[in-house]
Amino acid sequence: MKASMVYRFALMLLCSTFSYSALAISPWKATFNEMFVDQGPESLQVAFADKVIGSCKVCHVDGQEKSVRNPFGIELDKRINGNASERIKAAGEKGNDAKAAMQEQVNQEFLVALKAVLELPSQSGDGTYGARIKSGKLPFVPGEKVEAVEFARATIDLGVVVSDIEKASRFYKEAIGLKEFEGFSVGAGFSTDAGLTDQQALSIRVFALGDDETATKLKLMQVPGANSAASQNETIHSQLGFSYITIFVNDMAAATKRLEANGVKPLAKGPVPLPEGFPEGVFLTVVKDPDGNFVELVGPSK
Repeated sequence: MKASMVYRFALMLLCSTFSYSALAISPWKATFNEMFVDQGPESLQVAFADKVIGSCKVCHVDGQEKSVRNPFGIELDKRINGNASERIKAAGEKGNDAKAAMQEQVNQEFLVALKAVLELPSQSGDGTYGARIKSGKLPFVPGEKVEAVEFARATIDLGVVVSDIEKASRFYKEAIGLKEFEGFSVGAGFSTDAGLTDQQALSIRVFALGDDETATKLKLMQVPGANSAASQNETIHSQLGFSYITIFVNDMAAATKRLEANGVKPLAKGPVPLPEGFPEGVFLTVVKDPDGNFVELVGPSK
């Protein structure tokens, strides 16, 4: 079963939690049962052995009143405006069109809420709620052992101070292919209190490889008036500290063409095939950004 299909039908099932009629739940119950319970992992078969399919145990506490939600359902409910069923019912008094419009509005609110909640760490362990659903598990099962999670995310964001924010931004966006997202600013007082700057405000531009909320962020900033020393980066061992970032691409040939189109030349003999013992057909290309920071691209050449 593809993860995307698991996600899609789990989404359909979960949406029914906020539906105004039990009839709206039935089709998704049958689909979930057919696609995931009968042929799914044993843990899921056991969970649904009593044929109480999906919409109850996904968001509610088994054996308790429907008003009692489990942690996953509570997080969803926090993000829905008011009582969805009552809102749809009230809209229905104005006619079928108003009722359908409100149902659509609630569905959209739910999609936004679900996207956020799927990224939260599950109180039953095994990563996020989304990861549990994709692996065929209920998002929350009472009594499951929860291992302590020290970190909220499994990725590291990287902040880079540059000499020219426009040049650096063009390099990472146009030559490398990162997407730019909404940036942010912090005042001089906060930056100083945190130990980041010496009475300097920061304006930060944010880039990432994709739209996934967990994607690693590259945060570029220029500090006007600061006498910043350039990095010693003739080679990666010219100085101690962070030396390079690695970006994995699907097509090295396409990535190289993008670099060339933006006037960026690979270092030395790049792209070079990875040495013996590494996957065959995979290449490494190393370039430098406008401040001389190393960026390595890794991927097959198609």
